[in-house]
Amino acid sequence: MSPSLKSVTQIGIDYLRKKARPYEILPEDFFTNSNNLRALFAELINAGSKESIALIPSVSYGIANVVKNIDACQGQEIIILEGQFPSNVYPWLDYAKENNLKIKTIKFDEDGNERLINAINKDTAVVAVPHVHWATGYKVNLEAVRQRIGKSDTFLIIDGTQSVGALPFDVQKIKPDALICGGYKWLLGPYQLGYGYYNERFDHGTPIEQNWITRKDSHKFENLVNYTEEYQPKATRYDVGERSNFINVAMGIEAINQLLVWKPQGITEYCENLISPYLAQWESMGYSIVDKAQRSSHLFSIHLHEGIDLAKLYQNLKQNNVYLSLRGDHLRVSPNVYNEASDLEAFTRSLQF
Repeated sequence: MSPSLKSVTQIGIDYLRKKARPYEILPEDFFTNSNNLRALFAELINAGSKESIALIPSVSYGIANVVKNIDACQGQEIIILEGQFPSNVYPWLDYAKENNLKIKTIKFDEDGNERLINAINKDTAVVAVPHVHWATGYKVNLEAVRQRIGKSDTFLIIDGTQSVGALPFDVQKIKPDALICGGYKWLLGPYQLGYGYYNERFDHGTPIEQNWITRKDSHKFENLVNYTEEYQPKATRYDVGERSNFINVAMGIEAINQLLVWKPQGITEYCENLISPYLAQWESMGYSIVDKAQRSSHLFSIHLHEGIDLAKLYQNLKQNNVYLSLRGDHLRVSPNVYNEASDLEAFTRSLQF
């Protein structure tokens, strides 16, 4: 998780206190902030219409809406990456089992993009991949994937949780069928607030959840008992129940407003400038780092050499007050604008034995 910005934390506190005065919450409050947040996320990813954005609680929820609304033929293939985050894997395993489809798992290392592109063929029903691999920081060349898919019926489903907010993402360039993002990482928002972009292929789909607020004219509280089969337009039908969550939505608005000021490209450049002076030093200590062209700057991994004393490494990290994650034989490093050179110095000291 990212740490909450001070302003985001304060907004959360302010809206938590509002719950003590529910008589101040008006019917329009169930719609205004959530629609504002929808528009802000659409701007961040250049989605065009805010109606293509759904407010969701998790990536698994967003992917479940995708799975419910696609058709694949028996014997077709679903492509995933080896070791990608489970929220964009388990739904496809289940779908493949139920529909007699094949799962094709691609090893994703320095040759991963070439391997992925070559795997896409006429039998590919779905390419379900991240933008950045959560364990190693390897970037998927999404523009090349989209070009390979071309005008075929293959669905491109992207988990953007590990990248969107810190790495530029342009819907108009990538043209995903769906982009699903947890909001608690690089989008700097609270836990259990996420975002789903769904393109026109999902405009008339059926959501996994039947709640009142996603139905046509739900803003007319006096008519809620006049039940209707019609949904709100486009992707708004996929919103989670209680999507108006006054605390989380207010925090999300504050977070994305700040990201629009900093801009993902600015964050990428900040992180690259932050780590660049140390890359050669880490390599001289026997560690290997993926080439810049293949990794992100906000999330990358350092490959641990054989025989390293992990107990000593953990001790060093703790002593230097450094927090990061071990993923297999990769040490995952996740800098952002809240870091400065002194943090990189502390990390470098931790790597010394």
